[in-house]
Amino acid sequence: QDGSQLPNNLSCLQSLFLLDEGGKADSESLIAKVISRSKHLRSLEILDLGGCTRIEELPKDIRYLISLRKLMVTTKQTHIQNLTALRELYIEECNNLVSLPQGLKFLATLENLAIVNCEKLDLTMEELELERKEDGSLRKLWIGGVPKLESLPQWILLGSTKTLQHLYIGELENWRMSQEGMQHLTALKRLMIGGCPKLSKRCIEETGEDWPKIAHVVDIIVES
Repeated sequence: QDGSQLPNNLSCLQSLFLLDEGGKADSESLIAKVISRSKHLRSLEILDLGGCTRIEELPKDIRYLISLRKLMVTTKQTHIQNLTALRELYIEECNNLVSLPQGLKFLATLENLAIVNCEKLDLTMEELELERKEDGSLRKLWIGGVPKLESLPQWILLGSTKTLQHLYIGELENWRMSQEGMQHLTALKRLMIGGCPKLSKRCIEETGEDWPKIAHVVDIIVES
């Protein structure tokens, strides 16, 4: 419930899940105390803060989590660029998030990225600032519940043309399939579309107007 009850020896800890139980715990204070010991959390691989919706930002000491491979957050983070081992990043339920953390462009080993239910997020704001080289490692991408998003951002396309294998699109009513963008994803094996009635209609096999843009994908799942 509070930082004073945390064990002294955390050096062997590999997974950590912190929850905000209806306001019973001071989430931000607890997380700050845990992360303040991050120099001793060199073995931590998974950090799940998915239930801590009230924290505004993680402490800068998160940079010491050098083995962290999977991070789940519900708010914007500005100190993730030093998480060089990070393979999975889940940004969910960030209702006040308007732009992505700048450190995202430095996560060269990132393989799985999920951006879900961030109603104010405008990914087009990142086009000039989050330029990525064409040697990224992104393999799986989930995007859903981002009303302002109309197409796959260029900074994602440029960094994953040869690596992205799975693309999941959900609840994006304004999404428009770009033929040029989709054809650049030469490694794409699976495309899943759900919660997008208009888009699903346009992607009906053979008859949909967007079908020619995605027909090269081996596995296509479209929910009506």
